[in-house]
Amino acid sequence: MDGITHDPLGRLSSWNGSLHFCRWSGVYCSRRHVHRVTQLNLFSYGLVGSLSPHIGNLTFLRRIDLQNNSFHGKVPSVIGGLFRLQVLVLSNNSFEGMIPTNLSTK
Repeated sequence: MDGITHDPLGRLSSWNGSLHFCRWSGVYCSRRHVHRVTQLNLFSYGLVGSLSPHIGNLTFLRRIDLQNNSFHGKVPSVIGGLFRLQVLVLSNNSFEGMIPTNLSTK
């Protein structure tokens, strides 16, 4: 099963159809490209689960901060295709395996 399986602090309760996704907790969108997610900041949200490969659909991402959660499993290789990505913070989780090689050469 991919994705977040537990949100003990309820930090993702805004992640539903009643709010535009640019107003969801931890999600930041571009001012110029209004419906494009540029940052995902889930620092210390207490989240449990894996990082879904669907993150690769967020092609305008410049920053991903997932530190201090309980993510596990592999970092999806699709992250390497996010060519705008400048900052990736994964510390204090339980990821395993290699960081996608095309990330380390950017």
